[in-house]
Amino acid sequence: MNVMDLDCYNAGCEIAKHFVEKKLKEGLLRDLGSVLRVHGPYAFLLFLHSRVKEAEQQGITDVCKELLAKYLPNPGSFDLVLVKAAEKPTDLTLAKYLLDTAFAYAGYHFKALKAKKEAEPVVEESE
Repeated sequence: MNVMDLDCYNAGCEIAKHFVEKKLKEGLLRDLGSVLRVHGPYAFLLFLHSRVKEAEQQGITDVCKELLAKYLPNPGSFDLVLVKAAEKPTDLTLAKYLLDTAFAYAGYHFKALKAKKEAEPVVEESE
């Protein structure tokens, strides 16, 4: 595994943890990844803004921005990172690859967290 894949894996784990903590649905995670894969980073951003409450978006966009900042110029917010990436087609392609890979890892990590949570024994309090 190279460093870029490891960075995507770590970002994916953080995104999955955010989804579990905020009790967001797996379907939304899958839909975000699909929109990104098929339509690109701008459609992903619009979909994120339209489907996720602003307070819950922050954790997702922070992780995405942190990931992209390792490989692309970082002018500020996640939205501005994508705008800056559009100046060079190679940067935009790299941004799409990084985010797509991170969301693929997030999907697998989300399922693992969910399975782990379901496997934990339920401890009932005695009176």
